[in-house]
Amino acid sequence: MTEYSMAEANNNLAKIMREVENGEPVKLLRRGKPVAVTVSLQEYERLTQPKLDFWSAYLRWREQVDWSEITTDQIDEVFGGVRDKLT
Repeated sequence: MTEYSMAEANNNLAKIMREVENGEPVKLLRRGKPVAVTVSLQEYERLTQPKLDFWSAYLRWREQVDWSEITTDQIDEVFGGVRDKLT
């Protein structure tokens, strides 16, 4: 994550906004201490959306996959990020 002092941020606002628009969060510092993080609107909306209970999240996930077209070769593609790789 890129860091800018408040003075640097004042002088480089256009550059900072390009970084944020490209998905890079930017940390703002005052006297060397972090005071804020700037993120894209898309990331902000993702972070502030209401949390779903497990069942609602599961049902939403199921709606995102066309199960009629999934073959056994695609199982890892669908479930690849779900399994705990530590066990």
